[in-house]
Amino acid sequence: MDWYPLWNSLRIALISCAAVFFLGIFAAYYIARLPRVVKGVLDVLLTLPMVLPPTVVGYFLLLLFGAKRPLGIFFMQQFGVKLVMNWYSAIFASIVVAFPLMYRTARGAFESFDETLAWSAQALGQSGVWIFWRVRMPCCRQGILAGTVLAFARALGEYGATSMIAGYTPGKTATIATTVYQLWRTNDEAGAMRWVLVDIVISAVVLLAVNLLEKKQKAGERFLVERNEKLQNFTENIAHQIKTPLTALSIALDRLEESGENRELLERCFEQIERIRSFISKLMTISRMEAGKIIMTEQDINVNSMLCDVVNQLPKNDCNITVECDDKDYCINADEEWIREAFINIIQNSSELCETVKVKAVCRDDKCIVNIKDNGSGFEEDLIPYVFDRFETTGSAAAGHAGIGLNLSRLIIEAHHGTVDVRNNEDGKGAVIRVQIPRYVLKRKAEL
Repeated sequence: MDWYPLWNSLRIALISCAAVFFLGIFAAYYIARLPRVVKGVLDVLLTLPMVLPPTVVGYFLLLLFGAKRPLGIFFMQQFGVKLVMNWYSAIFASIVVAFPLMYRTARGAFESFDETLAWSAQALGQSGVWIFWRVRMPCCRQGILAGTVLAFARALGEYGATSMIAGYTPGKTATIATTVYQLWRTNDEAGAMRWVLVDIVISAVVLLAVNLLEKKQKAGERFLVERNEKLQNFTENIAHQIKTPLTALSIALDRLEESGENRELLERCFEQIERIRSFISKLMTISRMEAGKIIMTEQDINVNSMLCDVVNQLPKNDCNITVECDDKDYCINADEEWIREAFINIIQNSSELCETVKVKAVCRDDKCIVNIKDNGSGFEEDLIPYVFDRFETTGSAAAGHAGIGLNLSRLIIEAHHGTVDVRNNEDGKGAVIRVQIPRYVLKRKAEL
């Protein structure tokens, strides 16, 4: 069995698919930005080959590339290249018939793109080329991949236009589609059936790839919807976090103004002001830290002493917080201000709606491990991987929080080459947050 038709078909499909990929993407991108009337006209012209009969497309190609046509004569005289009745002639036909599929799919992907992402990158000083390849293309990749697969399938199975511009010559221009027709025409039904089965296998693989891409695209769309909902909730929580203390301040100040004296109300005003400052400070810190604008310094920090100081700094509530330490003074090399902030957020989050919190520092190998164990309601198992995400507000202290404290703590700990994770207690009561930070023993350093 001569496998040249398969090799030639795959060669033509791959080359034409590569050409259609870039032509379709750039045509879709620029045409989508044109005025409505111009866009409509170009859209009709570029999509026309998809609805025209393939033989009509082949006839127009012969009018353009024929040996007796101006373009065909020019290439023959200048380069000695014949544009028709060669294997590469089929590439022209495949590009024309496959282009509309790539163009339509890519344009739909670009039109659904959230332009605020591009505007944000532009505001940060990124170039248009950088935004296109690093922001727009990744966001539209599912639609573009689907268009690429469809274009490849169309180019692989093209017959009408290919047969007119490339013809059928065994070992030179034959493709799977033209071979099937010629074998059938010569009553070689067994040979035609073999090539039909080959084409069916290839088509099945292509369809399977399309289905997989569609599933991934739907999964990605569901993920975006969920993230948008979380973002909306996050925004609402921010508004609530700021609105509530401001309302309390307004009421307290009005009463203070009316009474002329009330020290207790004045203190409450200062407390609410501090809440607002703390909240805004955390938001700004997260933004600066992710932008790489915060540089961590290094100090010798005694873990046991630091944890005791952190617990003493926390606002007093009904939760009983205890710190368990061993006899060794383990030291970590970290930025004291930031590492304190991380533990304050974690321990405070654990103590919000719990009766007891136990903080224990231990040493294992070259790591200092701090376990913060509470007896609260714990976390839902399917939400545990997302506890430290910015928009998550799960767990014992979820009510009334915007979900930024634990996220900030994770960023600080990771900046110190550490890790933080969470799990529910085995007895089903409460959760344990475990922080691991590289350490060394202070005594050893003093001996050097």
